[in-house]
Amino acid sequence: MGRFLFLSPIFPALLLACERHIPAFETTQQLLARYGSSVPQKRAEPFPPKWTANEELIHKSFDNVELETWLSYYTHGDHVAGHNKSMAEETARKWNENGVPTSLAEYEVFLNYPERQELVLKYGDGKTHKAQLFEDKVDKDETTGLPGSIPAFHGYSTSGEVEAEYVYVG
Repeated sequence: MGRFLFLSPIFPALLLACERHIPAFETTQQLLARYGSSVPQKRAEPFPPKWTANEELIHKSFDNVELETWLSYYTHGDHVAGHNKSMAEETARKWNENGVPTSLAEYEVFLNYPERQELVLKYGDGKTHKAQLFEDKVDKDETTGLPGSIPAFHGYSTSGEVEAEYVYVG
């Protein structure tokens, strides 16, 4: 019986507390000093900007119908590592069709798939909160609530039950 105990309300705070470097809080000048000219720069031209040759090529390569088709394809598929290789193959085929040389690389990785998922927060007074691991169904988005949806899980943990005042999960 695999059960995980995570402290979901404080999880984001724990991640930030453990982070030594948070680039999102750096100024553009600090980013330039750290990474050089590879940091995206604001355009100097007035709006609408003049596109580079590569931007022009990308803009003319796709139409709204094709983008809508791709969006539907990618939002209706399984995205768990090790599943749905056909999606990667279709992506490579499309890029090759459009003149971008593309190939797939396969890697051996450690990623477990849980038999059962559960996330429970236990309060000091004995009460518990069982977290919902599925996305809420949204009427205007048919991809929420699709049959076969995969509940959230921590892919780099082992099966078992963990109980502690704080649980660090990565």
